[in-house]
Amino acid sequence: MGENDSVHSNSHKLYDENAEVSLTNSTNHSHSQPLPEPCPEDMQNEEDVSEYSDSDSESVMKINKVLLGYKEVTNTRVNRQTKTRSLFPICFAHMQNGFEGINVNSETLPPKTIFKFIPIEMDYTTFRNIFYPHYSGVFNINETNAYHGSISFDQQEFKTINDVVRPFHLCDQVINVYSAKMNKQMKDIPQNILLSFENETTDVHSLFHIKGNTESITWDKIIHRLINSHLIKSSSDKKDFIVERLQLRCTFYSKILNITFELQFNYDVTIPGYKYCIN
Repeated sequence: MGENDSVHSNSHKLYDENAEVSLTNSTNHSHSQPLPEPCPEDMQNEEDVSEYSDSDSESVMKINKVLLGYKEVTNTRVNRQTKTRSLFPICFAHMQNGFEGINVNSETLPPKTIFKFIPIEMDYTTFRNIFYPHYSGVFNINETNAYHGSISFDQQEFKTINDVVRPFHLCDQVINVYSAKMNKQMKDIPQNILLSFENETTDVHSLFHIKGNTESITWDKIIHRLINSHLIKSSSDKKDFIVERLQLRCTFYSKILNITFELQFNYDVTIPGYKYCIN
């Protein structure tokens, strides 16, 4: 469902740590093509400045050998508050910024600095309104949500490897990484470079403003992936629900500073009408 709503133009390949994925060039966010699955929990040979963490204190049981997204995982935790959650998040979209008249090839970009944002709890209706507003179930972020806090760059938080929660500010973080890369303090960076970078990011406030390549899956495919993994099943009991971590990845490249970020937006979404298959 929604497969015919994809927008196609000149295609090229987007780098992925486990697979090559064909993308399309467009400023439209309503792409719907298969993604590599599942999103790996960690990436190799990249600088990860944040650390994903989840409390184990409420874990009460385990599910062994759950086939999730074509990958066999073990010891999936079940949580008293959220009932359960998959070991790996489902990556429902991968976005990358672009530049007018320039075809950015991710395979040639410099190594990525990865920020894993602290998960945002979200109900089903809100999530669908932001990312899947149409009955067709095709991914699309429309202008009415352009400044919604859950997709705004400067309203995210990340946890450092020292377990310190810090606010994320796109411009500041890019400058910090550039300073470390060039072994310079900010005061030593030429003003013309800083001004050019400021102009480059002036209109980039949220995921809505990422006008480059978007690769996504439909809402139906998210549900089918969970069902086919034998992790969930439909339920007629209005009290039943599941909570799944859904992830959107955004690759942001600064042409001025030659810096690449991967920003991982995580959403813990409550989905009614389903329950977990726990024996």
